[in-house]
Amino acid sequence: MTPEGLRFTKDDRRLRYPWLGWDNRRLLQELNDELESIQRELQVADASADEANQQRASTRARLDELRALRRELSWDRIDTSAAQDRMGELETQLGQANSPEVAHLTELFQRQREEAVAARSQENRLKEKQEELDREWGDLASVADDAKDRVAAASPLTGDERASLAATRSQRRRTPPGVAASLTAAITNLRQQIERHKDDREKLEAAVVGHIAAYRNLDERTARETDGTIESLPALLAIYQQLVTDDLPRTKDAWLAKVDDDMNRQLRGVLVQIDDDARVSKRGLAPINDVLLHVQFRQDATLSIDSVERPSSDLKDFRQVITRYTSNTVGMDAGRDADQVEKSFTRLRIQLAKLDDQSRAGDAWRRRVFDAREHVDFQAIETRRDGVKVVHDGVSGMSGGEGQELIAFILGAALRFRLGDGHEGPPRYASIILDEGFVKADSDYTGRSLSALRALAFQLIVGAPREKETAF
Repeated sequence: MTPEGLRFTKDDRRLRYPWLGWDNRRLLQELNDELESIQRELQVADASADEANQQRASTRARLDELRALRRELSWDRIDTSAAQDRMGELETQLGQANSPEVAHLTELFQRQREEAVAARSQENRLKEKQEELDREWGDLASVADDAKDRVAAASPLTGDERASLAATRSQRRRTPPGVAASLTAAITNLRQQIERHKDDREKLEAAVVGHIAAYRNLDERTARETDGTIESLPALLAIYQQLVTDDLPRTKDAWLAKVDDDMNRQLRGVLVQIDDDARVSKRGLAPINDVLLHVQFRQDATLSIDSVERPSSDLKDFRQVITRYTSNTVGMDAGRDADQVEKSFTRLRIQLAKLDDQSRAGDAWRRRVFDAREHVDFQAIETRRDGVKVVHDGVSGMSGGEGQELIAFILGAALRFRLGDGHEGPPRYASIILDEGFVKADSDYTGRSLSALRALAFQLIVGAPREKETAF
């Protein structure tokens, strides 16, 4: 601080303690903490140094002992008399062990050891053979039980089966060669039967394929039903069974009657549902308008919501198609031939192809035809005391407060329509949170808007600036 004013001095030197002010207690505390930390590290270092000094002294003492032992120890001073006496005793015992009797016993011991090893090997081989026989016996028992179960579950053999099986019968042979010979003869006989069965099957298959080809040559429809191979035999058998068991003329009349009933009932039911959706929309506005009739809108008017039918060429064409084909024309087709009936259904299927069209165009068409929201437009009608009615289709040309009031009325009506299910009772969910609501409107507009929302049975939570609190 100078007489000319406050002056700043820049110093780029790196100082450990750069600040000294009126109160240095914080700096002193930091220095004391650092001193205590250094003292603790010093104590640890002193303990480590003492331990190293003790280890160094112990190592030096051990080194001195080893040096003294090295000076005093030599080969001449080692006592070997006890070892020499023991060696003499062992040489005496070794001389006694080389007698003929010991040699005979040693040979006999070696021979018995070899025989014991051979016997142990034979025992292991016998155990392995026994385990193998046990496994074979278990497999034979399983096969025998399986064969008994199959024989018990199977139906008795027919005469042809007994005749085919007679060639494989043989007398009971208990010896292994006899059993093997009987098995070989049975296998040979079964192979011959299989070959004969294969030949017979090929001949019958060729005959069936010929009949299938003849059936496919009847007309184009029969050619499309099968592919001309033996794999299509189940389909042909099903067709044959249907032709044999069904009464085709009666079935045709019953089918046409069912189609007539389904089309007149189900397709016309779709039109009824579309009209009913439109009526539901109009009925849902009635309780809302009853409430708004007692709520002031603007200075001297009330507001009501009305629905106006929106023209739709797609819906009009759909109505014409359904009406054309559900005016009992199917019952009239029953007196014509099958070709005319099929052509009639083909035309209907073509004209209603968009019902199952999965493209975006098909989705848009179904939305325009079946969505009730695409069939009506909603408009707000202001009715003044002198009877003048003003239709509002937007907020253009209005002030901020007027627009927010109209939006509040329409918003409340829309929420009541969705949450009230078209009934006069309260909505299913009544809490509404408005963040910064009516910030452009004065207290009059805001009061009327809140009155409309409360009259529609909603519970309001409004977040607004503090300067707007008088409007609530």
